[in-house]
Amino acid sequence: MPQLQTSSLSERLENRRRQASAAATLPRTQAQVWLDQLLGLLFPHLDQQSTAPEQISERIQELEQALCQLLTGIGQPAEIAHHFFTQNLPEIDAMLLEDAESICQGDPAAGSVDEVILTYPGFLAVAIYRLAHALLVQGVPVLPRLLTEYGHQLTGIDIHPGPALVIAL
Repeated sequence: MPQLQTSSLSERLENRRRQASAAATLPRTQAQVWLDQLLGLLFPHLDQQSTAPEQISERIQELEQALCQLLTGIGQPAEIAHHFFTQNLPEIDAMLLEDAESICQGDPAAGSVDEVILTYPGFLAVAIYRLAHALLVQGVPVLPRLLTEYGHQLTGIDIHPGPALVIAL
């Protein structure tokens, strides 16, 4: 009897794999590594690779290619990655710097913008939200929510990527 149950479980799991959507196979760890590296690119405070200034262009290309792989893996056009890096990311970077400055000005306990970027979980949660929201607006399924859920794990703050936060904090 136990062999029959195992066989039944095996069949059920095999069928589940055959019927899974492309989004169900999105490599969670790969998406999290991409996000960590992107945040490190934007903010040297968070850069675990200690990227030198002369390596920035190369890192941008690597991260664009990594996003391209994530997107094509879930059936999305590779062009979204290029649009994200050329159109969305410059705007997001400016908004995040404004967010950090606003938090610093509004919190008497904040010693500097650097402190906000390095230590404030709210800033990190908003940074992740802004990146995820840009992908969601372009119609990318699952990945934006996966990114904000990773942010939730890191910060304890859960921000769905759907709503638009248009002003600095």
